[in-house]
Amino acid sequence: MRHVGREGAAGVQAVCACLRRFSLERDRFKAGVARRSGVSPAEFNALDHLEHAGRPITPGELAQCVGLTSGAVTALVDRLVQAGLVRRTPHPRDRRSVLLELTSGAAATGAREVGPFAADIEAVAAGLSPGEQAAVAAFLESVAEVAGRHAVHAGQSSSAASSPGSVTGARQAKRSHT
Repeated sequence: MRHVGREGAAGVQAVCACLRRFSLERDRFKAGVARRSGVSPAEFNALDHLEHAGRPITPGELAQCVGLTSGAVTALVDRLVQAGLVRRTPHPRDRRSVLLELTSGAAATGAREVGPFAADIEAVAAGLSPGEQAAVAAFLESVAEVAGRHAVHAGQSSSAASSPGSVTGARQAKRSHT
């Protein structure tokens, strides 16, 4: 870790405070969207992970993402299927498993509820110079890696980070090819 002077330390504290504020405001936003959408925060979090994966994932992968046991994820997915937000499809290579994917209704709700937030974030990013965009992206990627490591240490399965077939592993593989 490199040494920062008094002026640098104040800058580091300001960055950390802003990141913390963003995290808290995003949590508040997500709770409001979950409430309006008629799902719990945990269910909304699962929907967010399914959308972010960009592909159908197994219940085990979802459990790794959200930090729940397989039994708790089964109950959560049952509620989301019953609400018409998630669909189970047979796994093409493992007949003992299923894949989970968002329904078109969930995608439409997400676009309606989260779309304006995402557009506003994109507008802020568009206001940055290409160099600033690169610096912010690199910083946030590093912060996400730190958060992921701490999530593992906080009790989530470490296999998510190491398994190439997992959502986390797929994200890591994608980053290493860019």
